[in-house]
Amino acid sequence: MSDTIELVPTALIGGESSLLAPVLRLIDEHPDLALAIRAAVELRLREAVLPPLVPVQITDDGETYAGVRCPWCGTDVENSESLAVLDTSDRLTTLAPDEFDHDHRTISPAYDERTDYNGLCYVHEGCGHPVALPTGWTET
Repeated sequence: MSDTIELVPTALIGGESSLLAPVLRLIDEHPDLALAIRAAVELRLREAVLPPLVPVQITDDGETYAGVRCPWCGTDVENSESLAVLDTSDRLTTLAPDEFDHDHRTISPAYDERTDYNGLCYVHEGCGHPVALPTGWTET
């Protein structure tokens, strides 16, 4: 086993390769900058004004009920069970000296503090677009 760290080339897939190549090179060459960009993108997305889901009355087989529709594709989101919450839970866990095992080349971080998840945005999985909750709605 060698103690030398070698860069592993990033695999590029299909049509995304030309679009992602510069981003992947940036990550490989400047991971510190990539982390700063990631934080900036997350903050910008969290603050973005996304189109809200649209409350509607849906009539199906003679019954009318409340629902919500995707502003992008018009699909009944609630009854297709296709609304996802994209959440994040980042934390820094500092390793104590006794969590390093040099004999086995392992570390054992203590993840005993679990932070609450923090919703980044909602995604209608049917069309893949980000959406907001309808006006006046909140997450509890």
